[in-house]
Amino acid sequence: MMESVAGAEASSPDDIHAAELELGVAFPEDYREWLLSVNGIEASFGEVFLMLYSLEDVVALTRASEPEERLPGYVAIGSDGGGESLALDFRQSQSPVVMVNMVCSGWHEGLPQAASFSDFMAQRDAGEPYRWEEGYR
Repeated sequence: MMESVAGAEASSPDDIHAAELELGVAFPEDYREWLLSVNGIEASFGEVFLMLYSLEDVVALTRASEPEERLPGYVAIGSDGGGESLALDFRQSQSPVVMVNMVCSGWHEGLPQAASFSDFMAQRDAGEPYRWEEGYR
């Protein structure tokens, strides 16, 4: 079951562009398309709970986490609802989805989830669990 976050209307191209400028990134096309159509959900995919932030929360929560030293290239896109952040890693050309705990000391503690946002959402749609194997760089 997938529910939109209450009050989260789809983002406009101008809103997305402004967020990219503020964060200093260019969102991957698949993530941009998602923001244009949904812009925030809280949903269960099988046994997995997923919260994907609205564009406004992406900007606010990324800024609030002050990732510059510990997690350069970090952009918070969501949460597992249990203390783990889901992020795009903009140090990589494909911007993979990585799970990190916000008390971690760096990317080396991250848990790779998918090579792209589309792949990550395909895993959710297939009911796959989060990936808990380590080894991210």
